[in-house]
Amino acid sequence: MRLRRTNIALAIAVALLVAAEFALRPAPPLARGTGERVFPALIASDVRTIRIRGAGGDTVELELAGKRWTLPAQHGFPATPHVVEALLTHLPRTADADHIASGSGADFGFPPSGGTGEAGRAGETVSDAVDVELRDGDGNVVAAFAQVSAPAPAGGGAPLGSLVRAQGSAHIHRTALIAPLIPRATAWLELSLANVAQRDPRDALALDVQAGGNAALSAVRDGDAGSRWIATVPREKELGRIAIDKLLAILGRLYLAELEAGEPAPEHGFEAPALEFNLRFADERTLRLLFAKGPDDTYRVTSPDWARPWVVRVPARSVGEAVAALDGVLATLR
Repeated sequence: MRLRRTNIALAIAVALLVAAEFALRPAPPLARGTGERVFPALIASDVRTIRIRGAGGDTVELELAGKRWTLPAQHGFPATPHVVEALLTHLPRTADADHIASGSGADFGFPPSGGTGEAGRAGETVSDAVDVELRDGDGNVVAAFAQVSAPAPAGGGAPLGSLVRAQGSAHIHRTALIAPLIPRATAWLELSLANVAQRDPRDALALDVQAGGNAALSAVRDGDAGSRWIATVPREKELGRIAIDKLLAILGRLYLAELEAGEPAPEHGFEAPALEFNLRFADERTLRLLFAKGPDDTYRVTSPDWARPWVVRVPARSVGEAVAALDGVLATLR
């Protein structure tokens, strides 16, 4: 019995000594897999330009103009903000905890360190990765990296996010919330004309429509009820609510099929537009949309109320839906 008690006491003493040794041992240096940031110089609010270069030489540059990301080479047309916002939100958070591999990255599709790998045998592209460079307002590079699409999950399904490798590094990190960046300007154009205008037609308080140069409709939203619209042209009468709501919703869904020019020219046909919608909003701002018949089953659209009077093409089908909705509004006045 006494021997058993002695053994227990010795065991406790050994355990205390081991615990003391671990407590006094210096902490090991940080290893990969910690929270250290991959792009420590990157502050999202400082970024003013984003340059994306593909393996085939395609390059797109985005520039922050005021509060909007734009495409300088596309007449300063607005860029769709969602991918840019995701990039600037999640790239600064990329940390060593997101590290998945080190080395050449060839198995993931990365080119040799230092670029997208255009060099090689004639006509051969080494990698379809993109090089991305973010600069601040003074032109300083605050982040530079190569990016490839994330591999498909082992169990099947679509790839999630992308993989990045900081410039000059051999370490690869997963960025699950950053989509692969496309080095073509057309992929970045804002498609919604309502977003281009930064105005939703459904919020309008007044609407005037001309068809072929003639007044077709003039109406104002009732100041008391808010949901009631009163027409003065072609006659004074309350509009059918469902019909006017449908027309405004269709105007809000117009989307770009192609950016044609930075400003109207005589050949675009806006001197005698086929249709003209004038909307007025609560802050007295207006949105004037001019429509002219375009080629290949499209209509050209421009607006002096956009940041610039770009000329864009929209599908004729969408304009046809707007015309049909206008006819439905006018039918409520007969």
